[in-house]
Amino acid sequence: MKDLVKRPEQLPDTVEKLNKYIQVGKQKLKAYEAKLKAVDISASEYNEMVRKKAYQDTFELAVALLYAEARLGELLGKINLSEKRASSAKGTCSLPPGINKKQSHYAQELSGHKEIIEEIILQREAKEEIPKRTDVLNLIKKLKREQELEKIKKRINKENLVIKNKYDVVILDPPWKYGRKYEPSGSRVAPVVRPVKVIRPWRDNFFSHLLTFEQP
Repeated sequence: MKDLVKRPEQLPDTVEKLNKYIQVGKQKLKAYEAKLKAVDISASEYNEMVRKKAYQDTFELAVALLYAEARLGELLGKINLSEKRASSAKGTCSLPPGINKKQSHYAQELSGHKEIIEEIILQREAKEEIPKRTDVLNLIKKLKREQELEKIKKRINKENLVIKNKYDVVILDPPWKYGRKYEPSGSRVAPVVRPVKVIRPWRDNFFSHLLTFEQP
């Protein structure tokens, strides 16, 4: 296992080698996670040292894989823009063999948010949990959503819309209070069968403001 657990500066330096390292590492990680789960289920049959060793091996490999994917994202991001355009014009893929668009996207998201990788690693280590790529990607989505909301709020405040004319009918579609928080990996809004991705920059207490609305 030690040959798989490498510091960022020790990682392979080519896309091909990195991709192979990541794929082998993921299979290895599944085996270590299964071993750790078995130790937890049969806790009475193992001493604390065995559990600690199983967790440490799994944790270190998971960390190494996160940094490996981030490094892969760095290399993929350096692909010459002209090469991408030329490939697109020819109808061919500009990505190296063995790398699909989803892998490239995830890897480049990780490479651009190493501080979040470190944050997730520290959080999981404090709870004796295993850091996962989905944890990092979900936190990135949450932060991006917060930034987008702030932009929308600023735009709305700048518009400063005021109703001055009189109308016979006013149709409103006020925001509904769903009583849940935004979750990138689950439902975005109401508890519906098919979650809908919606950004809601407005307040949920709209109805109380509606009652104080003054007619022009």
